[in-house]
Amino acid sequence: MPGGEARVLVDKPGRGAPVLGGDRITVDFSGRYRSGEEWGSGTFTLVYGNGTYPGAVNPVRVGSVIKMQYVVHPSDTGVRLIPFPGGDAEHEAFQVRRDRGQIVVEHKVKSVCRPLKLFVINTGLGPIETSIGCWHLWRSAPPRVDPRQAEIERMIAEVNSGKPGEALVDSLVEPPVVPRPRADTSKYLGPDGLHRAAREGRPELVGWLIARGRDPSAPDAHGFAPIHYVGFAQRPLERFVPSLEQAYSDVVDTLLAHGAAVDAKVQPGTPLYPTLGDNEFVGQTALGFAGTECADRLVDHLLQLGADPNAHGAGGNPALTGAALNGCPEVVRMLLAAHAAVDAQPAGGGTPLERLAAVSAFHQGHLACARLLVDAGANPAVAAERLAARLKDPGQGGFGFSNRPMARRVLTVLRGGPGR
Repeated sequence: MPGGEARVLVDKPGRGAPVLGGDRITVDFSGRYRSGEEWGSGTFTLVYGNGTYPGAVNPVRVGSVIKMQYVVHPSDTGVRLIPFPGGDAEHEAFQVRRDRGQIVVEHKVKSVCRPLKLFVINTGLGPIETSIGCWHLWRSAPPRVDPRQAEIERMIAEVNSGKPGEALVDSLVEPPVVPRPRADTSKYLGPDGLHRAAREGRPELVGWLIARGRDPSAPDAHGFAPIHYVGFAQRPLERFVPSLEQAYSDVVDTLLAHGAAVDAKVQPGTPLYPTLGDNEFVGQTALGFAGTECADRLVDHLLQLGADPNAHGAGGNPALTGAALNGCPEVVRMLLAAHAAVDAQPAGGGTPLERLAAVSAFHQGHLACARLLVDAGANPAVAAERLAARLKDPGQGGFGFSNRPMARRVLTVLRGGPGR
């Protein structure tokens, strides 16, 4: 579920075959932010069950149109990639950004079938069954729903649940902004307090600590200066909250105003985590961290402040390579506009386009990135050859992911075909 709590906004009944729990349905899907910007569309399949469309009144049938909101709270952490199941999907994964507001999706049920299995033998470890495919079964029409009775039952359910007001109307819920708690300044009085304040996006504490004599450029035991944590905090497993991306930009402004360098490089130090190798991030910059994690607003701010788009760490990955790997078209577009080297491979690990062709799960962001890189003059020959070889391998061992339809579209772009 891309946004947490889900609620049905529009529930239009269909006229086709009824859908029962456990059925596999194929739906035409479209997903947009409240602003109207599209974040994904296509066809995919899912297994229908209780809770698939929370709050829907009409029985689901072929032809039903269901519009839902995935409620996004302003303090939620980011969700980058939303996978969808289904062998017939042209798009099996979509990239979403919660910081862009409420997420609205619409499903139109195209077809329904029933996955069936054939019992083979019962063993001591349980029964052995084999799938015999998804069958279209004849079913009688469900009884007609009295809309007045359904509305009364819905109102009763709302009262019983303690959540009245969830009427089936085309209006979006906007959760209130929950202020961050007052800072416990004692947590920031240690030797790495300034680094912690930067990592948590607290510009007021950054300024408070610098005024008390903290060095805005000093590295900690890991070799990170405070400005590096501004970019590092965008990693999904960190404390990054998309709605606070402006706060991180404010941290950058505060640090630079007191002498920090926008292109400061990570110095040698002890690993941040036991699982990381020694000097894993040596030479990396704040832009390199932010670009790899699709933090487009922060990337834009750093570029405006003069950050070098071609800076890279000892591992050899400039920001453009990281953005292409993660399918971040907004970041790729900004970096190319700032004259990032389109075919750079400092450590010989492959150009951004070649690294993109080796990802484990393609989504629409990778397709957009491939178009941008090819249009910017990237040499697609090696990337196309490698991706074509992966597609020829029928097993997961050679290809490594399941979204072959999207991979074929990317290959068409690399070969200069109509997918461009």
